[in-house]
Parts: sequence; structure tokens; C-alpha cells
Amino acid sequence: KQWYQRRVAITAGIVGGTAYYIEALLWEFTLYDQSEMCKDDEYVKKSIPILESRLMNDYDKLKQLDPTHAQFLHPNDSRKIKRSLDIIKKHGISHSVLLNRQHQSSIAKRGKLRWDGALLFSVECNQEVLDKRLDLRTEKMVELGLQTELDMFSSKMQNSESGLLHQVIGFKEFKSYLKLKQSDSNNSKALEEALKEGIEKMKTVTKRYSRKQIRWIKNRLQQDNVCPNYYFRRLDSTFPEKWEQVISCPVYDTVERFFSRTLDKSFIDTFQQPRRTTHCCKICDVTCIGEDSFSVHMQSRKHRRKKAYKNRTLIYDKSETIEKRKKYRLRLCVDTTA
Repeated sequence: KQWYQRRVAITAGIVGGTAYYIEALLWEFTLYDQSEMCKDDEYVKKSIPILESRLMNDYDKLKQLDPTHAQFLHPNDSRKIKRSLDIIKKHGISHSVLLNRQHQSSIAKRGKLRWDGALLFSVECNQEVLDKRLDLRTEKMVELGLQTELDMFSSKMQNSESGLLHQVIGFKEFKSYLKLKQSDSNNSKALEEALKEGIEKMKTVTKRYSRKQIRWIKNRLQQDNVCPNYYFRRLDSTFPEKWEQVISCPVYDTVERFFSRTLDKSFIDTFQQPRRTTHCCKICDVTCIGEDSFSVHMQSRKHRRKKAYKNRTLIYDKSETIEKRKKYRLRLCVDTTA
């Protein structure tokens, strides 16, 4: 803090690191002051009987109390649903209202950078290429002694009461392997299979987390009109053989323009991602988050098979009804003749 207050003309370059810290370093503190929140008394009176009801599940309660926020959550996402209901109980306002107030507050506080200007580069690549690189990195970690490190960490943290430490990527995926190891199992084949399974899980979780990081960077750092002196540029490293052409030269040119004050907003990469809403397929009784996943489901074999079965059932029901009507008419005719 003292260094920040005594700064004069400083040019700092930061490489890597968690994006949370980079954001905190660039902008002023953006957390919403909870003392500014005002409860909605009418909303509180309305919410009490719904929250205390035992006839509804949590998702149905949220749909009644905060339909705006409920449409962005999956009915099976119990953690986020419970979090939204807890906010209603604690603050007396809906989660969507709270998020809107936080957004308005953060915009006001984020109108000015801590510095005179900032230039960010994000080195990215094609998702398939990134997945392969992440798999190779995991395999390299195994070669460098991941198994030995797991055994050491497990022996030290065996009596630890902290559950968060056991949720770290690269540890929780090997729980079955470590349990077998701690039970002094002599079944080397089972240990080997458990280790392979943990490695595959680690690869999957790492790739999933990379997608989450990319979305976070796009939503938080890659914004347009944040301030006049803020620039964000994406660089494609899919082909390493073209590094000089697609990475080095553009970086040198952009940095030179930045320091000479000739860099304009045409260099900034903007991204606006709409919030994904829930879509329900009544035929399959499936809820999807986002239009992309919903369209994939609608084109899936499972959906088409169920849809065809339902159509055949409807046709059968209609034909059965027609036959019944014919028999009824025939019986009426016989009765009339008699």
C-alpha cells in the first residue's frame, strides 16, 4: 500500500498469476457495501410463508420469490438455489435485486483505474489444441513424481480437519487410490487401475476448469468502455511455429503504440456474453442451461426416439378412439333397427 501511495512514474509488467489478483491490482475495490442494503418489508412478509412451506421444494420456492434469477439456475443445482434462498432470508431482498445493486455499485467504483493506463494481453489457443496441451501437462506431472507427492501430502494431511484442502485439483481425483494405499492393500492391479482412473479424472477436471477461467476472463477483463486508457488484446497461440508472426510482432507493435499514446480503441477486443437461461424439454423431462446445450439435446438420439414413441402413441390413441366411435355408432344403429 505504501509503495502504491509513493509511486511516481512506474511501468510495471505482470506475467501470469490469478486473474482475481490482476483485477484487484488494476481497479479500485469493487465489493458491495452490505450496510447500504435496505430490506423490502413487503417482500419479507411475502417470502416468510413460502420459505417455511414444506409442500414445495427449494427450486419452486425460488421460482415464486425470484423468478428472474431462477431462470438462470438448473433445478438440480441445489448449492446455488440454497445460496439464493439464504440471501432472501438474510437480507430481505431477492438475489437478482442484490446482484443488480452490486453491479451498479461496481460500475460507479470501477470508473477509474488505479493507474494512468493498462494494457492486457491474453495468450489463447483453439480449445482442442488447449485440451491436448493440458493432457500432456498432466502426463508430464505424472512423470515428474505426482504419485510420490500425493503419498507425501496424504500422510501429512490425513488428520487435517480442513475440507477445502481436500478439494484441490490434483488431489480429490485420487481419493480412491489414496484409500487403497492407506488400507495397505497388496493388490497392485487395483492400485494401478485406481491411479489411472485418478489421472483421467484430473485431465477432465483440468480441462473443465480451463473453460471456466476463459469465461471469467471474457466476462471480467475483456470489457469495452471500461475506461479510456484500458486496452485488452487476445493473441492466438494455436500454431507455435507462427509465434513470431502472431505473438511477438503484434505485442511489440501494440506496446510501442501504447507508450507513444497512439493506441486507439480499434485494438481492443470486446466480448459480450448473454446470461444463459434454462430450457425445459417436456417430452424427455430434461432441463438444459443455455440455448446451445438445449439445441444439442433436441437433436440427440434420445430425444428423437422419445418424440417418435410419443407420436406413435398419440396416433394409436386416436385410432383406438375412432374404432370405439365406429363400434358405438354400429351399436346405436342395431338398437334403432331393433
